[in-house]
Amino acid sequence: MSSKIGWIVAGVIVLVVGGVIIGVICNNMYSTTDPTEDTTAAGALDYQDVAVPITTVVPAEPGGSGNAADDYQKAIEIVKPLYEKAVEDNSEHPQTILDKTAADIGTWYPPQVGKPVNRAVNPEGLELMEKIAAFVAQGATKKEMKYPFNLEKMEVTFLLPEAKYFQVVSQALSDYAHYQVMVLKKNEEAQKIIFNRFIMGWHMSHDRVYPYFVVVGLEVQAHACHWLGDSDGLYPNWPGHEGQAEKAQTYVNAIQDVETFFSNKNKYMFSRFTRENELPNPGDLFNVVQNDKDPCWRVQGLFSLGILKYSSALINSDHLSGDSKRRQSLIDEKLKNGTDEEKAAARAAEKFTKDDYTNLASKNANY
Repeated sequence: MSSKIGWIVAGVIVLVVGGVIIGVICNNMYSTTDPTEDTTAAGALDYQDVAVPITTVVPAEPGGSGNAADDYQKAIEIVKPLYEKAVEDNSEHPQTILDKTAADIGTWYPPQVGKPVNRAVNPEGLELMEKIAAFVAQGATKKEMKYPFNLEKMEVTFLLPEAKYFQVVSQALSDYAHYQVMVLKKNEEAQKIIFNRFIMGWHMSHDRVYPYFVVVGLEVQAHACHWLGDSDGLYPNWPGHEGQAEKAQTYVNAIQDVETFFSNKNKYMFSRFTRENELPNPGDLFNVVQNDKDPCWRVQGLFSLGILKYSSALINSDHLSGDSKRRQSLIDEKLKNGTDEEKAAARAAEKFTKDDYTNLASKNANY
């Protein structure tokens, strides 16, 4: 009798242990990693924009028809070859590249309005600055911008050269505005140039394809505000306009809120892939791709799914099989039903290789 009971107990134990093992296997096969507070907290997946209107800084929102990118692209065609040459000559330091390009374009005045300048004006550079300012002025009259990113050649990345070309254009506008103030004594003309610079950045920050492009757009707007409102800027040194400096600073403060949001989001969306001691959470990436209200983060999320394939975040996951299947199913879904940008990002994720993964950190440190 006791032996029968022993066999029954042993059988029950085997069934229980077997059930646990099967449960673990099934959990790994079918369940996925849960998202964290990074993406489940209130507002984490909302579309984030500057909370104050641009009329805080400029007289009115642009309302013209057409695509502002057509005009900005003409300015970029002027600076692009100079920038690329500077990359070849000074590839070890990104700021050196921008400084060298700016020096090639114009006089590269120090950002101090009203201070004496001993450098002679470069006539060829001045002509380039005039052309750049004219093209940007045309674009700044238009309501919308959609930059012609080459979706067929979209690659998994965070940084991108198109944004750097806009930074060089922005710096050229700063040079030209300084020339107006310090040489020609035309404060009104300088103000117009910086207003156009600001609106160019505003256009960039609303063209939601790449997060980095948005970030650079915010940066361009912030630089314009600093140019106008800092203690050595235009307004504090222009009698009758001192009060406008505070408005410029109000806008800068609002920009910083969005910049902080984007910076924090980039940490769990991209930069953690380059640090093995702090890996991204697969569940957060899935959540962004499926539910984020900002299209640029859905694109970045798809890039991250390409990277995830080779990352320890997936390879060492407690839900390896389930996470792997979820990763692929989201890519397949976007390939089939995504926007044009999402389809391009999904294709880039599919093409992403082990060699690409190995070179990821260095590639995104070169700009």
